[in-house]
Amino acid sequence: MKENTEAKPVWVFNGLDKDRKPKFKRPTYESLEEVLEFLDKKKIKYIVSAGRNKSIAIYTRVHKYRYYHTTGKWSQNNLHKWIKRRTKKTYYMSKGIKDFYTRFLLPAIKKEKEYSYIKEVGIRKYGYPKYEYDYIRTQIGHNPSLAREFYLFFYYDKSKYLPFINPDGINWIKDTVEYKKFNKEKTQSKISKILNV
Repeated sequence: MKENTEAKPVWVFNGLDKDRKPKFKRPTYESLEEVLEFLDKKKIKYIVSAGRNKSIAIYTRVHKYRYYHTTGKWSQNNLHKWIKRRTKKTYYMSKGIKDFYTRFLLPAIKKEKEYSYIKEVGIRKYGYPKYEYDYIRTQIGHNPSLAREFYLFFYYDKSKYLPFINPDGINWIKDTVEYKKFNKEKTQSKISKILNV
């Protein structure tokens, strides 16, 4: 990533809050392409949102983060996404993607290497379950049949820590064709083709 040496304001006006007081934001002056290039070089898994603001979902072996490249704002997703929480999501600030990677993401990556359940499976074999699950969902679009099939695959994978899988979901699909005819090997083959592995 090229260093931006051009003098630009650190803080810029960002409207008024509910009390009519001025708000400010700190732009990173980094393009989406620059941020993705950095993540690619670090071999970090990510998915760019389809929304207008183009937020980036960034993944470690266990966690998922939401990063906004224009401001460096980020949040960490709730592991148990299927549990509805009333607490407001907390956002944090970084000075840019390099700062986010160095101060927040890299320590999490190093810490995860010591998790007992990852050591037991082996870090390479463990893969990136949350990224794989999310990426598959982006590729299949609105396809309830495939969604049920892939849910079953992850549901039955007891070798990994998969808190994003709602265990109660199995009760909602027990009367479906996908449940009755589920074949792990065939589904694994479909997953490998989607993930290109």
